[in-house]
Amino acid sequence: MMSAAKGETRRQTLIGILIAVGMGLLTSIPRAEEPPGLTGGNEAIPPATLAPLRIMNGDATLLGSIYLAEGAGPHPTVILLHGFPGNELNLDLAHAIRRAGWNVAYFHYRGTWGSGGEFSFGNALDDVEAVLKSLRGKSLAGNYRIDTTRIALIGHSFGGFLALKVASTDPDISCVAAMAPGNLGLYGQMIVANPELGKVNWDLIDKEKAVRGYSGQQSALDLEAHAEDWDLRATATALSTRPVLLLHGARDQLVRIVEHQMLVEAFGAASASRFSSLILPTDHYFSTNRLELADHLVDWLSAECN
Repeated sequence: MMSAAKGETRRQTLIGILIAVGMGLLTSIPRAEEPPGLTGGNEAIPPATLAPLRIMNGDATLLGSIYLAEGAGPHPTVILLHGFPGNELNLDLAHAIRRAGWNVAYFHYRGTWGSGGEFSFGNALDDVEAVLKSLRGKSLAGNYRIDTTRIALIGHSFGGFLALKVASTDPDISCVAAMAPGNLGLYGQMIVANPELGKVNWDLIDKEKAVRGYSGQQSALDLEAHAEDWDLRATATALSTRPVLLLHGARDQLVRIVEHQMLVEAFGAASASRFSSLILPTDHYFSTNRLELADHLVDWLSAECN
């Protein structure tokens, strides 16, 4: 009768033989050619892909990604700005816009979703400017095939505020779209008129517990301090000659439809020549009309921003 030790030795020997035979069979199989687009540098047409985005703003690292369009480029590029605190990133829109030949970059503001530093409304404005500067720089523009003369901002909710506000002070932004933008300046004016309303904002910030280093009370104070210069209606004059698109949901419970109407009136009063707007039968997140939203944005980019 075979001892247990000898049986174990024979079993290990058989396993070793099987592994050796298997490796030999694998190495004998002819190697297929790599599929186009996966060879790492010999492509005639660089493929669409996704790359990490790490941008320094002072001592803080802003985390994000960039969806790179197919082809050698350089490509027009959208910076996609999410709302507060960033539960809806709108990355379905990023894919649709990339298929239309645009790069799409998104990132998280300081103090949110792993980005360093502390969040504030003012810091987020500065973060957008830092990202713009980096993407226009020689290194990132070259690596990511960016046409620095054709950069658009598209933002949702708080990101829509950022898009309109930053574009109004940066004449090199080629076009801007805002989806249900929150008018922080208007909210500040409301707090000035009725300080009790500030406590609503405190609850929104404090209960979310989604940002680093920013209290609800501080947010209300910031809105009050910037009641005039953060009013989005004031951006209409600076943007009156550039393509601007406003989108809103008729059932929006967070940013009221009247705020959209106020902005439309402001751009009308500024005689904005390339302004357009659209109201969809949906909520703040455009939940029931995502495909229509994507199609409209892509068509607008193709018609107005190329």
